Amino acid sequence: MSVHSLYGPIQAALSERPLLLVWPRVGAAAEVVAQLNGLGATVLGVAGVVRGRSDLPAGLPTLALTDAGAEADAAGPDFIREFQRYERRMAAGSDALQGFFDRLDPQRQARVLAPSAAELAAVCDRPVWGTVDPVARRALEDKTTIDALWDALGCARAPSAVVPLAEAERAAADLDRGGGTVWAGDNTTTIEGGAITTRHVFDRVSKEAAITLFSPRCASVRVMPYIAGVPCAIQALCTPSGVVALRPMEMLVLREPTEGRFVLCGMSTQWDPSWEARAAMRSLAHRVGAHLHARWGWRGGFSIDGILDPEGSFWPTELNARYSAGLSLLETVLPGPPLQFIDRALRAGADLPIEAAALERALLPAVDHRRVISARLHHLPMPPEGGATLRLAPDEAGVWVEAPTATRSPATLRWTDTGTHGVLTLDPEPSLIRRGPPLGPRFAEALAAAEARWGLGLPPLRSPAAEALKG
Repeated sequence: MSVHSLYGPIQAALSERPLLLVWPRVGAAAEVVAQLNGLGATVLGVAGVVRGRSDLPAGLPTLALTDAGAEADAAGPDFIREFQRYERRMAAGSDALQGFFDRLDPQRQARVLAPSAAELAAVCDRPVWGTVDPVARRALEDKTTIDALWDALGCARAPSAVVPLAEAERAAADLDRGGGTVWAGDNTTTIEGGAITTRHVFDRVSKEAAITLFSPRCASVRVMPYIAGVPCAIQALCTPSGVVALRPMEMLVLREPTEGRFVLCGMSTQWDPSWEARAAMRSLAHRVGAHLHARWGWRGGFSIDGILDPEGSFWPTELNARYSAGLSLLETVLPGPPLQFIDRALRAGADLPIEAAALERALLPAVDHRRVISARLHHLPMPPEGGATLRLAPDEAGVWVEAPTATRSPATLRWTDTGTHGVLTLDPEPSLIRRGPPLGPRFAEALAAAEARWGLGLPPLRSPAAEALKG
């Protein structure tokens, strides 16, 4: 099949009813609005908790529920809590939101579009199109229960113990192989993600930092040995005819060596695991997808995160039951209609002419040929010179350092001012970055160069992939 044959059915599904978008930040919906306009959908307006900065079309009605003076309060490194507040605000509605919707959609014919991670079923009496199944998602995304799925499918996994937080230190003593342990919190208060409630515990300071983090939000934790290796994921899509498994991708996760925080900085397909590891990860995705479809009637995207150790074994650690960040990144290099709308249409039960094996054959060459990197660090103070840049090049030892006069620079660090904080983004020159090795060690070097240049107060973030190579 040609993936382009999906344009017609997707456009038909989107044209059935007009759309109202609800996003945490109004401005963050700009790219989705552009995609929808390109597909001929009718977008009536965009509402959000805060406005943010955007390139939304002039004249498109928008509503920010929080005044400009409170913008800074919405920003913070704990984006899970910020997203949770957004979901509560939209689910509860308000006079302002109801009035905005009723003015744009007086006949109440519109459907609502929300970020893929949202668990909203309806907003102001309008149904959300292509939403996730909250029962399935909460069951599948809890890191303290997911090991039962790996065991049920006969998948190899790292040893672990799920215990009340008060017993985590004892469990860690039994599981530590010499590199400390990793504690991951449950979903007691909300679905956790972004490595916020995953900590490396290896001494008294990191243990106390972990307990301080977990105490107000998690009742239990999963404890497992720390495995140095390449943090990575495999993305897939469940369709009525089978599972579409894509290529493994590196997760740019760095480790803060004092308190044991993990910092998720993005993803990259520049990395190539061995063909044996690639085949094993794709096979796992097929098995898990078949289980999700049989057990939950799952349709749409999911991803499996884990660690690829130096011996080439993949150890799964969690499952993301939704259209994941990795799928969103792959969408930028895939042919055909935007993958997120294929995902939403599948979840909504639309009749799409999809044959899973043929779709997989159509998509895999695209993601293997066109590599993509998304690497950035959020919530930083902007430097005095504002939107400055920093050119990077390898020194004599091959370490990326600031190189303002380099004639060939594999990457540049660029600042973006969000209005509440700075974001430091890596702009790569893929032709100068060798495919194959993990990018995490290079991004850690880039951030060290940024710290040397601007004195941002960054800790010395380290790459688990680099530690594995040294080991």
